[in-house]
Amino acid sequence: YKGQRKLIKKSRFLGEAGLINDTAFQRSKSPSYKKGDLVKHKLFGIGRVQGVTKSGKEYKLKINFGGSKREIISSFVQSV
Repeated sequence: YKGQRKLIKKSRFLGEAGLINDTAFQRSKSPSYKKGDLVKHKLFGIGRVQGVTKSGKEYKLKINFGGSKREIISSFVQSV
């Protein structure tokens, strides 16, 4: 609400109804990306990871997309 992001606990009924698969929502405990890895983003294309930092339950990647540097959450990119 009003620009604030909050995590909302999933309803227990989703699991009981078989609508979610808990293994699909599990996050890795160690980062799957390291400095120097090539990654692909839908909008920015292919870039090289320059740094990895923990951000809550996710990892924030510093990526250089051909001169344009961005910080992107790891779940929004794929390994190349």
